[in-house]
Amino acid sequence: MRTDYAQPADLDGQIQGILSRLSQDLNVWADISNHHQLDVFCGLWLRESNEMLGVSPQTLKALGDRNIQLELDIYLDDEQPLGSSYPVTK
Repeated sequence: MRTDYAQPADLDGQIQGILSRLSQDLNVWADISNHHQLDVFCGLWLRESNEMLGVSPQTLKALGDRNIQLELDIYLDDEQPLGSSYPVTK
């Protein structure tokens, strides 16, 4: 599952958008996570070496409740739009 690029970056909103399209039943997630390793992979391209980006406690809890690991791949790349993020689930 993918989400669109966001500029400025809205990693929190993008992850919430992905989770909102999936089952809210935590028993389903427990069953899935017993059989599979779950993660949300997020590529983040920065133009500056020191930029801030946050993920809310509610989003982190939603990932944790589903046993979903948050993976960040952060690049310093002048070719991408400033502060773009692109989360992808596996």
